[in-house]
Amino acid sequence: MKPFRAAVEEAIDGRREQLHRLSRFLWENPELALYRCTILCSSPSYLHGCASCRDSVQAAVMAHPTLQDGLKYAFPATLQLNVQFIGKTAHAGASPWDGVNALDAAVTSYMNISLLRQQLKPTWKVCGVVVRAGKYANIIPEESELKYDIRAPSVQDLQTLMEKVERCIHAAGDATGCTVRIEHSDSYKNMINNITLAQVYQEYAEDMGVHFDDPDPTVTLSSGAATDAGNVSHVVPCIHPTFKLSSAGYNHTLAFQEAAGADDSQPMTLTVAKALALTAIRVMQDSTLLQEIQREFQASKSSVAGGSS
Repeated sequence: MKPFRAAVEEAIDGRREQLHRLSRFLWENPELALYRCTILCSSPSYLHGCASCRDSVQAAVMAHPTLQDGLKYAFPATLQLNVQFIGKTAHAGASPWDGVNALDAAVTSYMNISLLRQQLKPTWKVCGVVVRAGKYANIIPEESELKYDIRAPSVQDLQTLMEKVERCIHAAGDATGCTVRIEHSDSYKNMINNITLAQVYQEYAEDMGVHFDDPDPTVTLSSGAATDAGNVSHVVPCIHPTFKLSSAGYNHTLAFQEAAGADDSQPMTLTVAKALALTAIRVMQDSTLLQEIQREFQASKSSVAGGSS
């Protein structure tokens, strides 16, 4: 692996400035990072889910910045609910009895779910916001919209939690006379961490100076964050370590946004990129290692299928 390591370091270090400029450009134009990218293949069936493309992927690796260097996280399953209440408009001062108040439905559903939290497990999370609920005080709102993000340790738990939350929402519609519409989006499965693959990454990262908060890869760190890598981890062996940035705030805060674009955050990002690249090369070069990774993956899938995660 020594020649590969030299090649990886040369490739990344030699493009350090270009990579930094690209990172800075995306940091300044975050909407560009949200564009979907398509990898083309020779099979026209790719657009419908090319089996040959899926079958050719042996493992997946990625890393995410946060406030600690971690190897293995219990990223939960998550689902977003887009909720609409449809009522009937009326003049709020002259004839409010003619209206069906969608704002009341939104508030009632929010309160229902707030009361539900007393009966939720500590690992079950429900977060919600009101997106719209009328514009003028003298008009009964005929439409309201909320977004809820629900999270649980496993897909099975998520299904149970979703049913409880949706009952709260439908109860609000029944109480106010509003029609209820619920759409599901951004569904992520819980992360299945591949310990064998994580140990390979750990070897290279530590050799490059990374000090993990959880050097024992059998230890699983807790996290309220969710990731689409969870979906990937149910299809192929996968790891999702994190690396530390110096920030006064956690992810999704202005403080962390500033830290992500800072010059002193770039060296660690490139170090992690090298460790990930070397991990991928090692898997491609070592058939025995790949077999071990696959054995663990199949065992983990069987465990999840049996109801454990």
